[in-house]
Amino acid sequence: MATDNYLTFQEFENREDAEKIALVLEENHIPVSIEKTPDLLDNVIIGRQYNNYVQLRIPADCFADAQKILIENTKVDLDSVDRNYMLFALNNEELLDVIAKPDQWGAYNYNLAKLILEERNTHVDNKKVDEIKLEYKKEIYEPRSLNTTWLVLGYGFSILSLIAVFTNNIRALLFVYGFDLLPGVLGIILGLYVINTKRTLPDGSQMLSFNDAARKHGWFMLVLAAIAVALILAWAFIKDLRFDLHTPF
Repeated sequence: MATDNYLTFQEFENREDAEKIALVLEENHIPVSIEKTPDLLDNVIIGRQYNNYVQLRIPADCFADAQKILIENTKVDLDSVDRNYMLFALNNEELLDVIAKPDQWGAYNYNLAKLILEERNTHVDNKKVDEIKLEYKKEIYEPRSLNTTWLVLGYGFSILSLIAVFTNNIRALLFVYGFDLLPGVLGIILGLYVINTKRTLPDGSQMLSFNDAARKHGWFMLVLAAIAVALILAWAFIKDLRFDLHTPF
């Protein structure tokens, strides 16, 4: 079966954990695909850290069913759970937050939170859970804006390259060229990332990650970076240079 329309449902640190979940879903007629997580730009440059290396992907229209299946098939024995486990330190309202966000906390924590509340003789306040879900939905459906770090990185690489070209700063030009045009290329990559990147929502739908203002910045970054790369390549052609990581400057 083609997996082009599959989206990432969960991520794992190793393939074995992904396969355990995949088996449960397959037994309940949910098609799955396990793939290695691609290297992401923001893992290295933007500062967002990913410890997950394996993606479990399923059709977008199966997300809700898959979440329900995992919750129903994840058994938790409260007596066997280590009392130092993080959920025991949460207050009742925080446990309701876990119950309201099973896509974020996972089926195990969802079921455990319910058991802990039951142990505390606390009724699950469905109205409160619905309120948390509503706020959570508003939060995750809100496109991101660009912070100062992103703006500095996105424009900085290109602007520095352009300044080097227009001031004919040989040392700076050789530096940029000697690193295979990396500053300009990074500007292009960042611009494309901001313009095109999408995120998958809990219901399996997708949306652009960044708001209109951020994506406009992405286009400016892309254009500036492309101009910078083109100008430096033209300068290098005129000077009859060749790429060399050890170009002396």
